[in-house]
Amino acid sequence: MPRNYQLKWEPTYYATTFAADESPLSEGGAWVTGLPDHTSVVTSGGSAFGTMDNHANGPFNDSAAFRAGTWSGNHYIQGVVRKLAPATYEEIELLLCCKLINGSSQFRCYEITIAFDGSYSGIVRWDGGPMTDFDNGFTLILTGPGGYTVNDGDTIRAELVGSVITVKINGTTLFTHDLSTGLGSGTVFSDGAPGIGFYRSQSSANNSQFGWASVVLGSL
Repeated sequence: MPRNYQLKWEPTYYATTFAADESPLSEGGAWVTGLPDHTSVVTSGGSAFGTMDNHANGPFNDSAAFRAGTWSGNHYIQGVVRKLAPATYEEIELLLCCKLINGSSQFRCYEITIAFDGSYSGIVRWDGGPMTDFDNGFTLILTGPGGYTVNDGDTIRAELVGSVITVKINGTTLFTHDLSTGLGSGTVFSDGAPGIGFYRSQSSANNSQFGWASVVLGSL
């Protein structure tokens, strides 16, 4: 190797505006969806959204998709909100450390929850397998703050550096949490990919009215 040769690590990066209508989301194999025990993500009209029926009809089978490929343990995902009136009883989610486990029969990740009305936020760890209740398929890591607003066009970012998750709305920090402390600290994920998710709690909600208009994701 020449003496002046330097190895350069280029972070993984991906950006999309969900220009094509797809069911399920793929973008040429860039995304993995239709995950075990979860519903698929679709795109239409320039946004991505979920297909979950509603929580009253079964377990927490949130819609989810993650970016294919190999990712650094430190990564981020940033999305622009698509919110059409009336958006009700729904969550949009940013996912970190997404990974298929146990022979691809189960899916695990960290969910960053953003409520349709800004009344709550948080971190939930999906432990793999059906999510029937807290501590049975998923673990509540953090109950985050409420009292914020979520508008069409807002930018929301979640990033993981080491064991610390930081969530920002329009550049302002909503919360920061160290996964190695507090609830769920006995199991800390340190690998996997970024992704997106959606939750619908009542049949009166319309999946297509609360989603992501675009996302940017990368390694840190």
